[in-house]
Amino acid sequence: MDSPPGHLGGRGRMTDPDAGEPGPAPPVLEIGLEAPGRCGRLVHASTGERLSRREDDKLEYMNLENGSKIRFQAQFVSVSILFPTPSPSTTRGGSLMSQSDLKSPTLDWPSSYRDLVNRNLGLLTEREQERLRRARVAICGLGGLGGIVAEVLARTGVELFRLLDNGTFEATNSNRQIYSFTDTSGLLKTDVTEGFLKRINPNVMTEKYLEASEANVSRFLEDVDVVVLALDAVLPILLLSREACRRKIPLVEGWALAYGNVRVITEKTPSLEELYGFPTIGRKVSSVTAEEVIRLGHKQVVDTIGSMKGLSAYYPESVLTRLQEKGEGTTFVPFVWLTSVMMALEVCKVLLGWGEVALAPQYTVYDGLRRHG
Repeated sequence: MDSPPGHLGGRGRMTDPDAGEPGPAPPVLEIGLEAPGRCGRLVHASTGERLSRREDDKLEYMNLENGSKIRFQAQFVSVSILFPTPSPSTTRGGSLMSQSDLKSPTLDWPSSYRDLVNRNLGLLTEREQERLRRARVAICGLGGLGGIVAEVLARTGVELFRLLDNGTFEATNSNRQIYSFTDTSGLLKTDVTEGFLKRINPNVMTEKYLEASEANVSRFLEDVDVVVLALDAVLPILLLSREACRRKIPLVEGWALAYGNVRVITEKTPSLEELYGFPTIGRKVSSVTAEEVIRLGHKQVVDTIGSMKGLSAYYPESVLTRLQEKGEGTTFVPFVWLTSVMMALEVCKVLLGWGEVALAPQYTVYDGLRRHG
């Protein structure tokens, strides 16, 4: 973008609070643009990273520099707001914060949301909590891993979800899948998950998809901040990982194995296809045959187990045979939920800029039986 720091998407200027200039009162901008109903976009001046957005008829954003509130009241298509880069004066958990972050005014949250996140505050500033609230997370797969990730993120205060799964709950899910009950058997996982998330926070907004296809994958990942990859179907994985890569969206991956494990694929790491050595790079997904899908799916699991030192000792040959012949993985709920929580934490780290992200190619792992990573 050519606009200077402080410029507000085509209308007016905003005083740089670090320059010592007297600033105007927090503006309320009326914007009328083409294609009503689409999302606005807030962009950091230095990184180009989208900071915050809410998909409804109003968008509110707290200026990271001085706490003034900017409200857009209109249906809009593309609003770019560039803020000057903060001058960091302190750090916490790897996240740079200015002094104004530490003195942020109380945000205008509904009382129910403030109650939900009350115990978060102190570890998180209100600004950081607001960043979680406005983030959009795509969760791909709502089984043993994805369901718990969704639950944890909803309880941290995330309100915007895209949910992807074409399955229904069945009795054999109940050893590990958080929303698998006798009374949810046979129901769509997307519908059940949505219902439970809204029981945690009625303001949760979900968009539900039963499949990822070449026709809808772009829409599915539009305006998404982080992708959670919690499925093992090869074709959707290829579609989702390629689109996430194209859009430069971090992708958080984990496996339901006997180690807690997680890694994050970004534009700075090898792609998913490169990490697994898939012979699909440069090919259309539609060209991948059914035989290749089976072979590549098995390769993913075997290679992942082999990549984690000592993990194969937990898996006798019969486990891999069962997987190959019946398509049934062997899982144990403490291991599955451990990985899910690690994945949810990694999502929060990515969104907040906390700590050291578990960047691929290696997994960050924890062996709970031997008590070491």
